[in-house]
Amino acid sequence: MNGINHLVIQQTPILLSSSGINPIRLGSISEHPIWNPSIIKFDGKYICVTRSSNFYALNDSIWAYADKGGHKTENYVYYLDDCLVIKGIAELKYDASSSETMRGSYGIEDIRLFTAAGKLYGIGASVSRGVNGSPFRVEQAVFEVDGSRIVNLKIMESPLGLEIEKNWAPLVVNDKIYIIYSHEPLVVYQLTKEGDLRLISKETPVAQAYSLRGGTPLQPWRGGYLCAVHQAPFTSDRCYYTHKFLRYDASLSRVETSGSFFIQKRGIEFAAGLVVEEDRLVLSYGVSDQAAYIACIPNSELHELLLV
Repeated sequence: MNGINHLVIQQTPILLSSSGINPIRLGSISEHPIWNPSIIKFDGKYICVTRSSNFYALNDSIWAYADKGGHKTENYVYYLDDCLVIKGIAELKYDASSSETMRGSYGIEDIRLFTAAGKLYGIGASVSRGVNGSPFRVEQAVFEVDGSRIVNLKIMESPLGLEIEKNWAPLVVNDKIYIIYSHEPLVVYQLTKEGDLRLISKETPVAQAYSLRGGTPLQPWRGGYLCAVHQAPFTSDRCYYTHKFLRYDASLSRVETSGSFFIQKRGIEFAAGLVVEEDRLVLSYGVSDQAAYIACIPNSELHELLLV
């Protein structure tokens, strides 16, 4: 790592270290690690979905397969009580024989949970074999979550015709579903009833031209919206992902941006779930592509990062 990058990394705060918060690590029933969880409160209960893949990072720098069975991802749904104690776990399954899911034959990755019109939904990366020499094709898919089943899955075409599309974040307003393609620049689509994308933002997408993307769904907060996003990663001795909190007003004009931070450690981290409560935030995130965590962050800690 060169001197400038080393200085930037060492000066970027670790949110949980400064606050003394002890995160909760989710236990796995899979033979492989679980990571990148998304949490939501639905019908008064906490529900969390996390992926389990047969490949993961070693020392935040090398990705390796645990077996020779080819690329494979499964998902598990966790049911938690008010104290975030796990009360049940089930594999989140879908009909692998349908035409839509065959396009994602390697599995759905990095799901974000959200609700609309009283139903539980997810959006995630549907992974399949690539074409024209590419090892993978990654498309975004939206679907309903019915208990421990994925139903009514719809693959969304890339607005740019790209073979790899990741990290689309949902926003629901008056039961209409919107997709945040990127936060900087802010590119927003509405998902129509037919499953098509309609651009509603002034900015248009440009391939890989973003500095803030993905992260958690946008949650209603103080008359606007709050989310945690990740910045474009950089690699030196290892891969590093930093996060920021963004605050939008009701018209999706950005009101405030926090400083950069790591959540738990300096390296790979990936926040995918956020529950906003009266006195705290419940944030779910993956660490090092090997572990899934939930952290309860008092609002006072958020106020240290935002001028509110």
